[in-house]
Amino acid sequence: MNLHHVERIAAELDVPVELGGGLRSIGSIRRALGAGAARVVLGTAAFTDPDLLHEALSAFTSRVLVGVDVRGGQVSVAGWTRETQTRGEDAIRRLQQRGATRFVYTNVDRDGMLEGPDLKEVQRVAEAVRGRFLYSGGIGSIEDLRALRELRLLNLAGVISGKALYEGRFTVRDGQAALDPRE
Repeated sequence: MNLHHVERIAAELDVPVELGGGLRSIGSIRRALGAGAARVVLGTAAFTDPDLLHEALSAFTSRVLVGVDVRGGQVSVAGWTRETQTRGEDAIRRLQQRGATRFVYTNVDRDGMLEGPDLKEVQRVAEAVRGRFLYSGGIGSIEDLRALRELRLLNLAGVISGKALYEGRFTVRDGQAALDPRE
């Protein structure tokens, strides 16, 4: 449904576009990538459809990230409406056994709260991930970004910040500088 937006954004901006949400078939993944998305995020489908996960990873390897959304320490699926009995780190380990190497980890409890990331949680996730991951949840300031950088986690590929950017707490450029290991 949103492919025209992906096409427009990818054409107008010189940044990689990532698309997640509602990707439930190899065809929808193929169409998203064809529309200009550099990467796609499989969320609930990665947990409920192992065949789709396998096919997507086989066909598109590094262009597929698996979204691991966690509420109260347990994986949350279906748009954060259902909690499972699986801890986030355990889910990552199982998904890696199926071939996943790239993840987007979201702490749903902190998302949009601007209260800072749970640094101990980020370290636990980094210990579980044998590939690369993006962290999302609670980032509200430049200091939060610097704290994440200071963890010096080689497999933490980046962070996702929404509300802090929307509210003007820092700019994308300032955020990138705060995450730069040379700073």
